[in-house]
Amino acid sequence: MFMKKFILMAIVLVLCFAVAGCGKKTNMEDQATTEPVTEIPGAKEFPEMSWPTFGIATKIPTPDWSNHGEILADSEMLFWCQLGNSTVEKFNDYVKACQDEGYTNNYYSMPGYFYYGEDSDGRAVQLTYDQYDHYIAIQVTGDAAGWTKWWIK
Repeated sequence: MFMKKFILMAIVLVLCFAVAGCGKKTNMEDQATTEPVTEIPGAKEFPEMSWPTFGIATKIPTPDWSNHGEILADSEMLFWCQLGNSTVEKFNDYVKACQDEGYTNNYYSMPGYFYYGEDSDGRAVQLTYDQYDHYIAIQVTGDAAGWTKWWIK
């Protein structure tokens, strides 16, 4: 009897999630690509920001889909920001852009969620996608060996 109730509850939950997801969806491709996306329903709100033009942030690709976020650290050896109004597709595109820039050594990837890679100059990039608040946490450091030792602890 318990198993039948459990299966019935699981079916009801799946149906509830399916119905909730059937609302109107915004097609991001229909929006102009020259201006950054400024709103994704349910996204965490961030202030407008400008991408740094100096420091280690210049060693990774400059995102072009959002101008909202928060810079948490910005120096010659460490850059850390949260880039708002990001989709999982934009996350995967940004991972590809970082790979194209050479961040492919000692890499670890969970598509749609996480990426870590090092370049040949000893820098490392770590990207994490927050699917609930729709932002990408971007971290780059000039000391991949030191970061890896700290991160593994």
